[in-house]
Amino acid sequence: MQLNSDQCCVTFPLDLTISSELVMSKLRDIPPKEKSTKITQPIFTFIENRKYYPLSFKQVVITENLDVIRDRKFIIHEMVEYYNKCKSQLIGIWREVVSYLKLWNEREFVLEMMKKFGYLLDEFVKKEEFLEDREIILYSIRSCYGNYSIVKEKFRNDKEITMIAVGQSPDLLRYASEAMKADRDVVKIALLQSGYAFKYISEEVKKDREFISSIFNHNKDMIEYIYSF
Repeated sequence: MQLNSDQCCVTFPLDLTISSELVMSKLRDIPPKEKSTKITQPIFTFIENRKYYPLSFKQVVITENLDVIRDRKFIIHEMVEYYNKCKSQLIGIWREVVSYLKLWNEREFVLEMMKKFGYLLDEFVKKEEFLEDREIILYSIRSCYGNYSIVKEKFRNDKEITMIAVGQSPDLLRYASEAMKADRDVVKIALLQSGYAFKYISEEVKKDREFISSIFNHNKDMIEYIYSF
């Protein structure tokens, strides 16, 4: 377009700094080496000094300009790692921050927490889709085998999950499905550790003398339980 001599051209400076909204989100990401200082440190400072902190965590997010959406994956990783070394008196503050960030609604966070802290399953994992998620349940039981007694019935009919649980505590066979109590691989794992598990196996397996004898050859303490039942 041609400009007349009486027209002027007005220019406006563009903000193309890393924080500019004009720059693509991916380009605006904080460089990895600066993430700990700019994201993690404000969060952990709040947790460790909550008693004396004048701001709520929401105010910290605003003041520090934390992008809790764009940097979600990094925050999830850091919050999981921090819990591992978090002092007992700070756990409540950690939970306050996690609650504000709604991390228990994030599958990635829940999965990573279950891999290391499965004992939190009953207290914090409430979303039905996570309680139905086989991978989450599998890792929670690997981390805390006692969860086997509270998971949904379909997981107590899952051979891999049942073998993991019973392999850690034979007594958990009591919570297994009837199919698992009749599964010789599952029963073998339980009986090799404790003859007491004989109480929970199916009648069909109890009557399988050849199978029971093969187990007895490896665990002769089982004899007292065989005669007890």
